[in-house]
Amino acid sequence: MELIRTLIAVMVLVLQVYILMKISA
Repeated sequence: MELIRTLIAVMVLVLQVYILMKISA
């Protein structure tokens, strides 16, 4: 299903941003 694939992509993107902010902080 396309919705699930999009949801996973968004979650991965948010996770990467969270890790990036945690490293830079």
